[in-house]
Amino acid sequence: MRLGEIFKISVVMDIGILDPNSIGVELVVTEGGRFVDKKEFTLAGTEDKFATYELKSKITKAGILSFGIRVYPKHDLLAHRQDFAFVKWI
Repeated sequence: MRLGEIFKISVVMDIGILDPNSIGVELVVTEGGRFVDKKEFTLAGTEDKFATYELKSKITKAGILSFGIRVYPKHDLLAHRQDFAFVKWI
């Protein structure tokens, strides 16, 4: 990817009976093992038991960057993500 280039990522998950709004998906960017940025996906749609989350963004930093996608629980009553011991990296 080039600096300033816009990219789009889609994640489709089988969420079963879960509310698609209770799931957070985010892109985590690191450089040399250090945190650089994170960007949250938006819920783009649902069909049957599948939810699609999308992120459209652009590269704003040059260098050798690593990307990871993190899936975590979201709920107004959770003060922190760590309150519920479930985070998945995909």
